[in-house]
Amino acid sequence: MTKRWWSAVAAVITLAAAARLLLSTVADPDLWGHIRFGQRTLSGGLERIDPFSYLSGPHDWINHELLSEVVFAIVFDAAGGVGLIALKSLIGLLVVGLIYRHLIGRGSDPLRAGLLLLPTMLLLVPGLATVRPQMFTFLFFTLVVLVLHRVEDGHEASLWWVPPILAIWINFHGGVLAGAGVLGLWGMARVVAAAREPTIRAFLTRIRFPLGVGILCALATLANPYGVGLPEFLLRTATVPRPDIVDWQPLSVRSAPGLVYLALTGLASWTLLRAPGRLSAPLLTVLVVLVVLPLTAVRHLQLFAIGVPVLIADAFAVAWRRETPPREAGAPERLVVVGTTVLAAGILLITGLRDARCIEIDPVRSIGFPARAVTWLADSGVEGDVATFFDWGQYALWHLGPEIRVSMDGRRETVYSDSVYAEYLRFQNGVGSWRDLLARDETDMVLFPKGYPGYNLTALDPEWLQVYDDSIAGVFVRAGRPQLATLQTVPHPELPADGAGLCVPVERRNR
Repeated sequence: MTKRWWSAVAAVITLAAAARLLLSTVADPDLWGHIRFGQRTLSGGLERIDPFSYLSGPHDWINHELLSEVVFAIVFDAAGGVGLIALKSLIGLLVVGLIYRHLIGRGSDPLRAGLLLLPTMLLLVPGLATVRPQMFTFLFFTLVVLVLHRVEDGHEASLWWVPPILAIWINFHGGVLAGAGVLGLWGMARVVAAAREPTIRAFLTRIRFPLGVGILCALATLANPYGVGLPEFLLRTATVPRPDIVDWQPLSVRSAPGLVYLALTGLASWTLLRAPGRLSAPLLTVLVVLVVLPLTAVRHLQLFAIGVPVLIADAFAVAWRRETPPREAGAPERLVVVGTTVLAAGILLITGLRDARCIEIDPVRSIGFPARAVTWLADSGVEGDVATFFDWGQYALWHLGPEIRVSMDGRRETVYSDSVYAEYLRFQNGVGSWRDLLARDETDMVLFPKGYPGYNLTALDPEWLQVYDDSIAGVFVRAGRPQLATLQTVPHPELPADGAGLCVPVERRNR
């Protein structure tokens, strides 16, 4: 096979495998809100006061994923859930394609480049199994790391691309802090390296351009509707512990993703040992930090998976260079290779498209949602305020809001104060003054999953009457509230209690 044939075969198989992994999509707890908020922004402009919760208070709603939600709304309104799957998959393929092209451009042969990308694809899958704004962070982070690699290769003018990337990124997702952090680490390492210059003038000359671009990058983060308030908010919320959020837990190296992380870390280490001197000190600094970050929070695992193959590209090409070039293939052999490649790629894509028919509620791979209970509340036409489970809040506000307002949802710090969130956790876990949420006069109803202390304690409280029950959830109404009489007459819809198998999002029922 010639180099051209190897390139074509490896590229087709690599991208087909990536598409197969990326197309399968399950419902994320925050997807409902992302689409609804984006739709409202398109129709009425930026909302600074939240209309969906009765505990969000009068303070400004800082929507740090504003443009992501606008894009989601546009795609959903045009093509539904299938369109969102296509958007997510295309962004994932673009990330994989950019890294693959980078590896080939730095001297790796197509087959080895594809093999190096395999752990990256496996680690990207958990982050792209749902439709979330973080997909844009994966893309922008890839671009920033590629730019830094190019700058270290002598193309300093490429650094001009970073400020506009950050200006766009900060309006899509809070992961812009990762890009700014990587840029800052790289810049500090450059300053340290420049300190070896024999004169102050030489030192200043060497750091002048990167320092100027760094100032522009800081100014670029102010290009958002909230000004300095948004970067301040992101810095504040990124530096507080979140022991109750899975994404913020340290990576377990005994898990399947942990084993892939160890394998990729080991391969990178061995590659650098086999090809010493192929990675500059600033990029090595970035690489070490990317390796450590997943051990502090699993949400950094995808950034590690993106950054490692980009940063070790030169060393990888040297350390694992093919000893002998592929031989020329005859026509029969080329026919077999092409046929096998097309067949394999076709199987991968067809099986992937089968899983891309809709965004599915899958209680096994993700979580279940109270489809029957929420549809029952929507059918009743009642209004009021309902105490909700954190992961069900945006599902409820999509179907019920703003006529029925929720107590809590996944936006957390963007609309809720620390005291309100602490109050919710006390109720959920049945600890301390757990009844504070129920004692609020605004709370008319409770929609909560079984198995939590908050559910069990509400069921024992004589002030609260249970009007709905299924295998995963219950609905309670405060005695004497007008919703009680109406809800007692509404029949239950024929839907799975946990929504299993339903394609979502669905259009909200008219209320």
